[in-house]
Amino acid sequence: MSELIQDVKQRFDLVLIDSPPILGVSDASVLASEVDLTMIVVQHRKLPRNMLMRVKTAVENVGGHVIGVVLNNVDVRSDSQYQYYTSYYTYYSPAEHPGGATPTAKSAPEPAPSPAPERKGNSEDLY
Repeated sequence: MSELIQDVKQRFDLVLIDSPPILGVSDASVLASEVDLTMIVVQHRKLPRNMLMRVKTAVENVGGHVIGVVLNNVDVRSDSQYQYYTSYYTYYSPAEHPGGATPTAKSAPEPAPSPAPERKGNSEDLY
């Protein structure tokens, strides 16, 4: 696998490798040690924060470099914390104005205070 990764890195500008979850099997740890960067993919609100930190530590312990985290299965229609960010889309999207003109620049709106995360029972923060 190491030889294959080195070969494709020389032949292509960008190589993406998908792997199984890192905490369940060793395959992902081996791959994290061979690639340049690691992107962690997490199902939204399903993984406790301490488990996410264990994933990051597992990647770093094998010499990997975490570039960021991708949240998947985010329901922006029902999650109040994400509705604030999606409101920027409608603010900055082109709008029809009288005479067919579109504005050339808009100033950014003042950020609204972030709502406190909802806590239920003794659950840990989930990402």
